[in-house]
Amino acid sequence: GYQVYYGNPVQALVYFKEIMAAVDKDHGQCIECGNVNSEQIFSILETKIIDEYGRETEKRKVLPPSWHDWFKRKTTHPVPPKAQPLPSRVFKIASKLKQLFIFTQRDVQSKLANKQYLTINLLEPPLLAAILAYLVRFSAPDDIYSFAENINIPIFFFMSIIVALFMGLTVSAEELFKDRKILKREAFLHLSRLSYLNSKLFTLFVLSGIQTLTYVLIGDFILKVESITFAYWLVLFSVSCFGNVLGLNISGTFNSVVTIYIMVPLMIIPQLVLSGLVVEFDELHPSIRNFKKVPWVGEIMATRWAFEAIAVTEFKDSSLGKQFYPFDKDIAIAEYHTAYWYPTLMRHLEQARNLRGEPEAFKKEIAFVRTEIDKKLRTYGYDKLPVWKDLQKGVFDEYVFASCVEFVETVKRIYVNQHKKANSAKDEYIKRISSTPEGRAIYLQQKEKHENKRLYKIVRGLSSTDRIIETPDELIQKVYPVYSSATPNSPLDFRTRLYYPEKHFLGRYFPTLHFNVVFIWVMTSVLIVVLYFDVCRRLLVGMEQIFRIRTKERA
Repeated sequence: GYQVYYGNPVQALVYFKEIMAAVDKDHGQCIECGNVNSEQIFSILETKIIDEYGRETEKRKVLPPSWHDWFKRKTTHPVPPKAQPLPSRVFKIASKLKQLFIFTQRDVQSKLANKQYLTINLLEPPLLAAILAYLVRFSAPDDIYSFAENINIPIFFFMSIIVALFMGLTVSAEELFKDRKILKREAFLHLSRLSYLNSKLFTLFVLSGIQTLTYVLIGDFILKVESITFAYWLVLFSVSCFGNVLGLNISGTFNSVVTIYIMVPLMIIPQLVLSGLVVEFDELHPSIRNFKKVPWVGEIMATRWAFEAIAVTEFKDSSLGKQFYPFDKDIAIAEYHTAYWYPTLMRHLEQARNLRGEPEAFKKEIAFVRTEIDKKLRTYGYDKLPVWKDLQKGVFDEYVFASCVEFVETVKRIYVNQHKKANSAKDEYIKRISSTPEGRAIYLQQKEKHENKRLYKIVRGLSSTDRIIETPDELIQKVYPVYSSATPNSPLDFRTRLYYPEKHFLGRYFPTLHFNVVFIWVMTSVLIVVLYFDVCRRLLVGMEQIFRIRTKERA
């Protein structure tokens, strides 16, 4: 129990030999092999006293206290520093807010440490923007590039939405999958799942915001897209965040990276096809399409809301669109009624008159006429058609026919006057702002910067050959959707046809940009709830169990 040596282990043997005055006290190592025989140290320490007969006794030559005295006289060793008090033991789990901070810090540090991941995700958006913008920068041979004449602008907007969705999906597709081992190790701590998921959402949303911002700035610079930069970024950012949460759901559902990346295109393809641009909603399968409104399968596609928001905003809220939209709206409404609604309804009135001898056909025709006239009477008042009650009862004699024709002619004259008045007001406004050479130059410059002809053709419904749709029940306006007004069936009815300038909800009308962005975030919020409760994974496990049970039953 006594300390007898402190120092270099190799010098220990020499130290003890010197004290014992051994003959080879200067040699601590074997002369032949150079090794130190540590057993000699114990032999020296336990050296016995020899009696007068030359036999070893049981007594040691040097007792342990003596060895300790030698140690104190011959050895100096550093004094250890004063021991610091141990930190207090804290077994209490941190608050959810603190956990959120720690999870976020760990996630950010992990991403910053992965230089390849960071480089690819930061360089990918501007590179894609530059490539796409360069490829679609259309101009006629020997002509200077013009935003107004570029026929590829709608395609670029749509591809930008797909790129934003793709980036959002790919950047988050492995986030939960790669953390499963860490989460399993930390499961006994019962940490907050909400804090963990919020940390993921925060870092991914920040990254998506940076990605979409660099994409928008590069794309707008090359293609000279002006006026809607913030709105354009806001829509792409919202779509990318939607993709983030969709990717987290995929990441938390499947057990294989291969399966996860197989699911990514399966998520993107429906968003591409059912956006309303690649395939018009009126041209979908009969079981899906809806002539009056966007079909439900299209309503759950983020790309449909995103493209409509960008297209309508570029048309309506650009610096040029704000000036002329009120005039153009009155002109378009009047043109629809005089050029399409009036001749179609007159034809149906004649058909109803001619089919009075055929009860079944007459009944369908008179119901159609009654529906269309009722729409106008809601605007102008039922007193404008004294025979309305007769028409409701199915009476359609010559007097009722003549009264209906007179009413329809009156409606036409109202819209003809509206067309003339709006056209005159528009011409006056153009004359006023272009009365000077400088003013005219500014006006023409604005048209070149903001009035993309192909996009204007799409949102005004002029890219389709059909201007009006005749269903068995009523007429549906297809032309000029961007000038149309929503006609809801209930306070919660927000659905319209594509490219409407405003949406109705809870008795109020909201600009398309605002409503569509909020709707994308509503869908994102629903996916967050699904993610928190791990709904997709539970459904997958349930389906696998059902499959196993049925397989066993068949066997």
